[in-house]
Amino acid sequence: MTILFKREKQIGQATKRMILAALILTGVSTLSKAQNEPNASVLVEVGSASITAHELEKTLASSPFGVQFNTMNRNEQASLRGVILKRMVASRLLKLDAEDKKIANDKAFQSDIERFRKSLLYKRYMYGLRDSVTLTKDSLKQLMQEFRNKPDALAAARASSLTQRYRTVRVLAIQHLRETYKVRTFEERIRRGMPRNTILLQGNNIGITYGDLLEGYDLRAAPDANWIKERLYQQAEVELVADDALRQGIDVTRQVDNYKRERLPAVLRAQLEKKWINTDHTLKDYYDNHPQIGTIAPRWHIGQLVVATKPEAERLRNAMVNGASLFKMAGRYSIDPYGRAKNGDMGWLRKNKGHPAIIKAIKNLQEGQFSPIVKTSKGYHIITVLDKRESKRLPYNTIIDKVRQTFIDEKMAEYLKDLQKKYKVVWKVIEQRRFTKNDKS
Repeated sequence: MTILFKREKQIGQATKRMILAALILTGVSTLSKAQNEPNASVLVEVGSASITAHELEKTLASSPFGVQFNTMNRNEQASLRGVILKRMVASRLLKLDAEDKKIANDKAFQSDIERFRKSLLYKRYMYGLRDSVTLTKDSLKQLMQEFRNKPDALAAARASSLTQRYRTVRVLAIQHLRETYKVRTFEERIRRGMPRNTILLQGNNIGITYGDLLEGYDLRAAPDANWIKERLYQQAEVELVADDALRQGIDVTRQVDNYKRERLPAVLRAQLEKKWINTDHTLKDYYDNHPQIGTIAPRWHIGQLVVATKPEAERLRNAMVNGASLFKMAGRYSIDPYGRAKNGDMGWLRKNKGHPAIIKAIKNLQEGQFSPIVKTSKGYHIITVLDKRESKRLPYNTIIDKVRQTFIDEKMAEYLKDLQKKYKVVWKVIEQRRFTKNDKS
């Protein structure tokens, strides 16, 4: 803001039910259909609340994946619906628990909501001020003459003139509010170690203390005078504009209520994370006790030839053992399109990503050796190891964010499992599916 005042896996049973629900919906519920049916069927009941097919499609459409959704295949759409539905259920559970814990009554939460309300009033006021700015007839006429037959240049010049005019109007508006509210500032009171209740600005219906400036900031050290002055004038501008916006009848109640509903689960989650990670050693101990985190599986850089019959595979393998090049033969004989195009160079293969039969065949191969013939659904494989990397574990300090997220995900899964019992989650779409099947039979 410009200162004018001074001048963002293991699958449990619940997740399986969620994915099944999403699979049932696939191909049945579309965005256009949901929009035309506001009373769409209930998918899940969470306590006394419910999630409908319409809500799911609306949330899906507004998600980052909404644009790509129609390009996905049936299974991908079902999987994405399942993920979104799971998040919606988790959010509802956390909201219910936040309400039960009366988080909305916390002073910090109320301060956050009030900051959001004032910032929204400020934005709405400024949008209105910008929309009210126009060019005089003489100014517009002058621009049209200057940029005759140059529509793009005229549009750019007009936009630039409007922006400059808006800046001037904005400065005058803030100055007018400052005079109307009879605002006085007390910069001389700014000093190191001043009490939080030190009044730094005062006027009609407005007052700002040093403590007000610190709200919402997690400062490790006392801020310097320049930071305090900058924050003071920023906050004063917001306070004045927000108060005048209310006097003009600007209403942001609906947006604030929506924000409050969204913030409750987030605040509860933050409180839980702080409770779970209560010492500097919590995450390090978790890392030490979970060796799979940060462990990179063994990898092999492999060359491969795939043919259709075992006799052909035996003939080619014997030729390679006697000195023939696997790469030349793969480029000529391989029935695997990728392998043939790459002359048999298949890149790096990880233990947990490759076909089990191939992993078993190459696990103990030395570099340059050829595997026994391996049969899979794609044909008969002959593989050689070009290079290998042993399993290793990444140091804690390089993956601390991943450790933290894995730890929180595990704790949250346990917490949500308890909440499902506390508030009773019922997957109605599955009940409807079963009823339909029984009814038809």
